[in-house]
Amino acid sequence: MRDGVCLADLDGNQREAALALMREAMSAAGYQTARDVMRLNEHALEITGKPEEYGEWFYWVSIFGTPSPDRPWGWQIDGHHLNVNWFALGDHLVLTSIFMGSEPVLARFGKRRGTRVFAAEEEQGYALMRALSYEERQRATIVKNSPRNSSPPHSTTTGGSSPPGSAMRSCPPRAASVSSRCLRPMSAACARVMPNSAEPR
Repeated sequence: MRDGVCLADLDGNQREAALALMREAMSAAGYQTARDVMRLNEHALEITGKPEEYGEWFYWVSIFGTPSPDRPWGWQIDGHHLNVNWFALGDHLVLTSIFMGSEPVLARFGKRRGTRVFAAEEEQGYALMRALSYEERQRATIVKNSPRNSSPPHSTTTGGSSPPGSAMRSCPPRAASVSSRCLRPMSAACARVMPNSAEPR
C-alpha cells in the first residue's frame, strides 16, 4: 500500500509537474538515474507480464505541507526500487533519504532495450574488492549467495555491537581511496546547489 497519488492516474501535464519536482531538486545525473529506474520498472513488466505490479508510472507522489518560501514543506516520490524525499525550510534544502535500485539493471530487449543503471557503481564496487587483500575481502563479504527477497544476516546491529564487514580504517590506503571514489556516483544524485541557498551540509 503506497501513499499519495499514483502517476499512472495522472494526465500528461500533471505527470510532468510531478517529474519536475525531481528534475529541479536533483542533479542531472541523479534525475536521469531515477527516470531510468522507472523505465526499467516498465521492462520488469515486459519480463513478468504483471501490470498490477510493474510499470513506468507505478510511482506515487505525496506533498507534505503547503509549498512556501519560509514554512516547512516537502514531497516524496515512492514506488518499486525508487524512493526520493525532499524537504525545505527557507533556504535549507534536504534531499534524503533516497533509495534507488533495479532488477534487472539492464534492459536487453523490448521497449527500453539498452537502458542501464548503476554501471559506474558496479565498476567502483569491483575496484574496491580488488583493492582489498584476500583476508580483508573475506571479512568484507557478508554473504556470497544472497537469497532472493531477504536481507543479509546481521544487516543491522543493536546494543552497540560492531557491524559486519571490514572497517575502512583497517584497510590499506589504496582501498580507502577507492572507497571514497565509490561514493562519487551516489553523490551525483544529491540536491542541486540552488542560487542563494544555504551551504551544503
